[in-house]
Amino acid sequence: DDTVSVLAIGAGCCSKLLNNCKADFIITGEFSHHEILHEVHRGISIIVTDHSNTERGYIHAFKKRFSDLLKKNNEELEILISEVDRDPLE
Repeated sequence: DDTVSVLAIGAGCCSKLLNNCKADFIITGEFSHHEILHEVHRGISIIVTDHSNTERGYIHAFKKRFSDLLKKNNEELEILISEVDRDPLE
């Protein structure tokens, strides 16, 4: 029943960036137990999605944005993304 006006999202472990932020709802890859308790006490809703896999989902978007930035500055760089990297908890 809560209204969300401000959403904060961070891949991986963004607890240092997102802890105490002015948001109604936080989606992050990782928060410690005590950080979660702190935010819940503040009335903030949280979804913790998984540190490692949230970063993996962003890698391809980062590659494109970084490549576009390099091209804009007349630079090129081959960016390789591992095909064997996996979640260490699997």
